Amino acid sequence: MLVSGMPVASLPAPYLVAGCSFVPPANGPCTTGQWLVGSTRVLVNGLPIVLQTGASVCVPTGTPLLPVSAQTRVIAS
Repeated sequence: MLVSGMPVASLPAPYLVAGCSFVPPANGPCTTGQWLVGSTRVLVNGLPIVLQTGASVCVPTGTPLLPVSAQTRVIAS
């Protein structure tokens, strides 16, 4: 599914992390991240969409994901 020509991120897929600034010994760089909470009312292919304000966690550091870009054509809660 595309919105404004860009793929829609949905739960529960884990995502690869690029550009993590954590370096050893600070738990090493993040390798993957996953949103824990997404939209409660907007679904794509039956899955909740990712919200910038949703709870997330990176592996292995346990820090939250920090999205650097998003589309604003659809507003969800």
